Amino acid sequence: EGMVADMEKVRANVVSKERQLVDARGPKGRWHGTHPEPRADVRMGRIPGSFSVPWASLVTPERTLKGEEEIRAIFKESGVDLQAPLMVSCGTGVTACTLALSLLQVGVLPEQLVMYDGSYLEWATTPENVVLRDGPDGGEVEVPFVSS
Repeated sequence: EGMVADMEKVRANVVSKERQLVDARGPKGRWHGTHPEPRADVRMGRIPGSFSVPWASLVTPERTLKGEEEIRAIFKESGVDLQAPLMVSCGTGVTACTLALSLLQVGVLPEQLVMYDGSYLEWATTPENVVLRDGPDGGEVEVPFVSS
């Protein structure tokens, strides 16, 4: 399979849930769909079934990785099972590398891990892809694609 997933693999994963998809975008409001994306015309929200672990939560103020126990706790608090097959993503495919490095640092095996390098930008700007955000009642609502 390799360490890189394309959009078709992500679409299949949304259905199969074979891998836990972990989103590195921060602040967390981007994942919740309450904080605007930094790029114009990008739907606010998340890939269905994804988990939010902002990359900055894994580094110290000096921009080094936090300790292994703290990293494990951050993933656990976000609902991520470090024993499961994982997929990492972010806005454009860059900060997801921080997630990948952190996961490898805490013992996740390379064969457990793939990166969606098209990331959220590719996903959210493709009209047929579903994007979800937090709804007013605590559930999720679909964010429609709007052509500019």
